[in-house]
Amino acid sequence: MSEEITISEEKKPSKKVVTLSDKASAKLDRWFEQINAKKKVKLSRKEFVNWLIERAPDSLSSSDLSSIAEKYYDHVAHLNHLLREAKKAKLEGVGEVGVEVIVRAKREKKEVGPTEISYENPSGSLPFRRPDAHGLDDES
Repeated sequence: MSEEITISEEKKPSKKVVTLSDKASAKLDRWFEQINAKKKVKLSRKEFVNWLIERAPDSLSSSDLSSIAEKYYDHVAHLNHLLREAKKAKLEGVGEVGVEVIVRAKREKKEVGPTEISYENPSGSLPFRRPDAHGLDDES
């Protein structure tokens, strides 16, 4: 007579670790000070961060996406990714990769110099003296 033993394995929820910047960590600390001062609530950092994320909308706004792209987009990393895809496609025998790269030279900002100012006295009634660089007369 043989017995079958089944062992049920409970899967623990996976943990994701996120490292905060010093600035974000300091902001989190200030929020905890506010919570403790006002509501006297015992709350862990994990519970608080989860609460913040869970109450946020499911989708980012277009302005948020633009802001993220502006701050974190890395041209070199993106081009390296495209290059890896192109090499992989070539090895697999795909004729055209479907990636078109257009490289544009970055426009240099033109420096705007000081504008020319005429120091003429149009009425001609009083002598007009040009102020020095600090806006003060030389004779004072």
